[in-house]
Order: sequence, then C-alpha cells, then structure tokens
Amino acid sequence: MKKFLPLFILLNIALTNPTLASHLKGGEITWECTGNGEYVFQLKIYRDCNGINLTTSSQFLSTSGGCPITYIPLNFIASADLTPPGCGNSCNNPNNFGGATQEFIFKSNPITINGTPPATATGWTFYWDIECCRNTVDNVIGGATGSAQMVVRSHMFASSSLSPANPCFDNSPRFVEPPTSTICVGYPFSYNPVTVDNDYDSLSYAFDYPFSSNGSGNPYGPMQFVSPYSVNNPMPGNPTINAITGEMTLFPFGAVQGNYATCIRVDSYRCGVKIASVFREIQINLSVGGCNGACDGTGNNQNDPPVISPAPFQNSVTGLYTDYADTVLVGDTVSFTLNVLEMETLVIDCTTPQLFFINLKGTQVDSVFGSPYTECDIPPCAHLDIITPAGPFTYNKTVHFNWAIDCAHATNECSEYTSYFFAINANDDACPTPALNTKTIEVVVRGLHIVSNGDTLSVNTPYTNIQWYLNGVLIP
Repeated sequence: MKKFLPLFILLNIALTNPTLASHLKGGEITWECTGNGEYVFQLKIYRDCNGINLTTSSQFLSTSGGCPITYIPLNFIASADLTPPGCGNSCNNPNNFGGATQEFIFKSNPITINGTPPATATGWTFYWDIECCRNTVDNVIGGATGSAQMVVRSHMFASSSLSPANPCFDNSPRFVEPPTSTICVGYPFSYNPVTVDNDYDSLSYAFDYPFSSNGSGNPYGPMQFVSPYSVNNPMPGNPTINAITGEMTLFPFGAVQGNYATCIRVDSYRCGVKIASVFREIQINLSVGGCNGACDGTGNNQNDPPVISPAPFQNSVTGLYTDYADTVLVGDTVSFTLNVLEMETLVIDCTTPQLFFINLKGTQVDSVFGSPYTECDIPPCAHLDIITPAGPFTYNKTVHFNWAIDCAHATNECSEYTSYFFAINANDDACPTPALNTKTIEVVVRGLHIVSNGDTLSVNTPYTNIQWYLNGVLIP
C-alpha cells in the first residue's frame, strides 16, 4: 500500500484549487464560442482588499450533471482595483473601507465539449469552489462567522434545435459593468450590471441564492437567508430587480449598515428555450460613514446622487416624457436629450461644487466615438455627443443620444422584435462612497417583415423605395 501513497497525494493536489483569500466577496463564470467551435471559460473573483491577498496560481472549474469534461484548467489573466478612486483608498491601502474591492480574471484555453447537456433543471453545471472563505455577511445562516466556503457557478442547457455541445452553439450572457460593493444608507440607489449576449438571445433577470460548499460529498448548495431576508429580499431597502432590463433598485435607510450577500441570475433564452444561466454573487456593504458630505441649501447634509432627466420617450397616452422603452422600425433614428443635474456642494465649505461623471454602456455603444460609428457589434452604433466615461462636470451637463437603426439590427431569429438595452449612469465624487444613479433604456427594433399575397409582396414598415429581386435579377 505504501507505494501507492505518493500517487494518491499527487492526485489530491492536482484536483484541488489553491487556498485563496479569507475575504472573498463573490464572482461569476461565463463562456464564449471561438471561431472553430470551441469554448473559452472565464472566471472572475472579487475579494475584499482588507483581507488576505489572492493567489494568481492557476485555478480550475469543476463540472457536474454528466458533463464529459470533469475539470477545466484556468490561467490567471489580470487583476484590477475596483475601489472608488479619488478618496485615498485603494486595494493596496484599503483603510478598512468596505468598498475596497479587487477583481481577478482567470481564463481557460479553447476546449471542445462533446455530448449534450441533460434535460434537467441545472443541465451541465460549471462551478468553482475553494477551501476558504467568504467574507462575513449578516443575511445568511452561517455568514456571520466568515468561515463559509464560497461557490461560484453557471449552467449550460441544450437547445431544442442545436442540442449537441460540439461545436459550441451559444455564448453565455456576460456582465460588462463591474459590481457595486458599497452603498450609502439614506437615498434611493439604482444600478445595472449591463449584461450582454453576443448571440442576442433573450435575457431574464432574478435574484438567486448565494452558494456555499459543505466540503463533504455534495460539492455545493444554496445558503439559507436569515429572517427577515429571503431570496427575493436579500438585503434592507426593499431591493427589486427588473426581470427585463436587469436594473436593480433599493432605498436603504435607518440602522441597516452591514454586509449582505447578494446573487443575480441571468437566464438566456433562444426561441423560448432556456440555454444558459449565469450567476453573479457580490457582497454589498451598506454604510453610513462618509455619506453626509454634501450641502443642498436646506441644512440636510445627506449626499444624494445626480439627477438624470427627463425620460427619453414620450408616453403615447399622457404625452409626457415618462417612458424608458420604445419600439422603433428599421430605418428609424433614435434621438433624445438627457440632462444630468448635481447642485450639491461639498460640506467642507458649502460652496465648492461636487463633481460628477457620466457613462453609457450597452452592446451597441460606439467604443471610440466618432463617425462612421462602427466600433460596436452591429454598426451603425449608438453614441452620445461626448466620449464616455466623461467628466468631471459641475452643476449640470446635457448629453445627446443618437442611433440610426439598420436592417442588421433586426437580429432575432424567432421574432420580428429585437430588444437592445442601454444603461446611462451618473455618479458624484463623494468620499468614500460615490452616489450613483442609473437609468436603463430599452429600444425594441421591429424588423422588416415581408408578406406575400399571391404575386404581391408588401412590408410592415414605411419605406421610401424598395426594389425586389428574383434570384439576384432585378424585377422591373
């Protein structure tokens, strides 16, 4: 028996993720298709910079649900400091600030996965777990000790029309907006993770359970919430998440400061069939410290976020600009003006204006700004009349949004309607926690639908001139 012991030890070392930091805040797992039908998996881990540093050693994803690949090796790619800048805090010098957060990115090499995900509630599960440890949180059972093991997971399902996983048939949804890990108590808060899908599948959002590993047999499972919190009410402030846009809102007030584990689930659907679920877990710190650093002329020093107004679209019934969603036709141009207002001043003298910044995120946003607006997934691209992120500004700033809708934007293979989402946010420079306001805008593109009635062809949208062809030959 002794001669087998070294091999046994090596196997256990090879199949165990390195022990990481004791203050992990969350993470997410996504994947994308390569041009030759392979998969590339990405793991993001978020840690509290007040804890032990995170290793950059190679990691791996485990799988369950009968996936033919048991482990997927991951290589360290990069790290980034997500701590709000300009306040003297950083990941190298966190000063016990609850919002000091660092992001670590790991990626796999391209891999092929054979077989078909099972028709179960979880399909193939890809997960990452460690020996220790989740940061201390106040809303789940076992969270107060800070010893619970963290598990990050995602699910892959079969499509009714493209069941085999080889070649890669789906890019998972992915988050493009970094998580917010600290929020001030006392004002309404809104945030959007801005999830995009390269296949333009339909996305749906919901709160879900944070997961933990019990380390004995069952590798993972949901953590249970402490009353009065629940899976749909994971923290103070009556949090809600819009199932269509992904915008999260809450209004925390009173003595609710603390740390709270949250998890957002994004499901992607193709022709009504769910083909992926990705989860972003992030710990959110509710704080009262540093949240009273503004003057508004009324004697109230509570810092408030910049105001974004008006809503971009006119309500068809009232005629007022109160709508954040509109349906447009191929050939239309979406154009509107927003004003960002920040009239508060710094509490140090009540005369120095607060600074604020503006950003725009979405799949169809021009990444460099400038005619011909082609730096996005499907040109022509949407853009503001300023390069974002933009700022600093004082008092107010007016921005103009413009997007020329092309036939290529009608991408939905199952419907003549395709939805695009844009999140415009404005944050101030309050220390240590900037106030943030986010507005999510939905533009539904109605595609060109051709109707045949005998030898007469017609379309469902207004047009100036349409020339028909038969087998590439012009029809007079």
